Amino acid sequence: MKRVETVHKALRIAVTVFALFIAHSAANAQTAQEQQCYNAVQGKVAWNQAGSTTWGEGNLRNLCQGTTNPGATISCFQGQIRQHNDWSRAITACKARPAQAASSGSSQQYQQYLSNEPGKSDVYSEREFVVRLGAATGGGSGSTATTTASLNNDERGLPFTNFTDYPDFYVIPPEKRPLIMNQGSCGSCVAWASSTALASVVAMEGKYKSFLAPLHMPDAIQLFMLSGRMCTKDLPNYAWYTNEGVARLTNDGIMVSTVVPASNKGVLGGSFATPMQADGQYWWIKAGKSGYLTNKDAMRKFIATKGALVADLDITPDFNRYDRGIYNHQQFVSALIKPLQILNQHNAAKSLEDELNKVKGGHAVTVIGYFKGGRIKMRDFVRPILASSVDISIIPDIEIPNMPAFWIVQNSWGNKWGLNGLFYVAANQRYNALYLNKDTKVWESKPADTIDNWMYYMLEPKVTWKGREIP
Repeated sequence: MKRVETVHKALRIAVTVFALFIAHSAANAQTAQEQQCYNAVQGKVAWNQAGSTTWGEGNLRNLCQGTTNPGATISCFQGQIRQHNDWSRAITACKARPAQAASSGSSQQYQQYLSNEPGKSDVYSEREFVVRLGAATGGGSGSTATTTASLNNDERGLPFTNFTDYPDFYVIPPEKRPLIMNQGSCGSCVAWASSTALASVVAMEGKYKSFLAPLHMPDAIQLFMLSGRMCTKDLPNYAWYTNEGVARLTNDGIMVSTVVPASNKGVLGGSFATPMQADGQYWWIKAGKSGYLTNKDAMRKFIATKGALVADLDITPDFNRYDRGIYNHQQFVSALIKPLQILNQHNAAKSLEDELNKVKGGHAVTVIGYFKGGRIKMRDFVRPILASSVDISIIPDIEIPNMPAFWIVQNSWGNKWGLNGLFYVAANQRYNALYLNKDTKVWESKPADTIDNWMYYMLEPKVTWKGREIP
């Protein structure tokens, strides 16, 4: 371990020196994208709400330095100015981040580096972990009947009829979905997951140019509280069925807010939301239709063409410690109890297995991508969890054979949990878990509600202000 820490310390120093060298070189030479950004901004894009378009040389180069997508950089800056009119803060928020340095090495060395990388994922206390699990999943019913009563499972009603013509691998781009948010110490996961999914559908549709997907989204906290819930586990209506959150966004809608993920100044340490309003009227968002899917091909086709889906799943203790790879509860439990079984300590193995299979609660999440299974390029596998500024060429250009099918999921526990706020979870998991019977106080074995038993969709969103659709 000490050797690994030393290697990492040396690597961090090397990265710092390398970054300083790159920054010094960039001051004297501009890339084609930087020059394109510069030309598109000077005299054309206002740096304040008063409409001033004459930029200071240093400020403009600071904004454009390192950009690989001038349009996105400029759009980000304009959105920031509309929100708070602080050009310095806007430049800081929108300028490209320097790429991480890493040696190319062989694929074996790279995989070894990943296996030695110390976990950086947040691990919550038992109480904090359970407080965040605010979805009612049906208590291991294994049936959609418990959780989807008010929505329709009519895949024929989707805007496509062929469920097989989709790519084997897909993830919704970051600019087409909200940033990683943090629900804080609150069981509001249903509201955050539903709001994130609907925002991605708006962004994928591309109808509203004023709707900036990484920042604008349905106000999750307002959705949660206006539905009669509060951030306390002591209320009898604490757990919320996921279909009810989706139905609320369809039947009533909710205000649109600008959400700041990193401030953590919102409810109980969560992301902070500022409602979008003018003349005392809020932007309002509402889905035109919604339902749920059980056909996995339909799920994948929807994600690849329409936007994110909402899913819920039963959560066991191992989920709190996820920080890499494809989450597979059965494999995790099997790996832990196998040494005890080899030593013929079968009672201890059974006791540990039962403890790990106890469901702590239900959790709602946003499904933003998938892999159908088979061969996958390593670059594709890791691309979703890398910052956009990271040069993908540092990842070996090799294929991984026989990769199992998985879903790529955006959580609402901040970007320090899991893989920068995301997690990969194995598809087609089927296993029994233990549920506490509240009447008898006995743990009972039932089929677990897993992530792809069903997923919820929303379509035909409308964003309005004063009764009219926004531009």
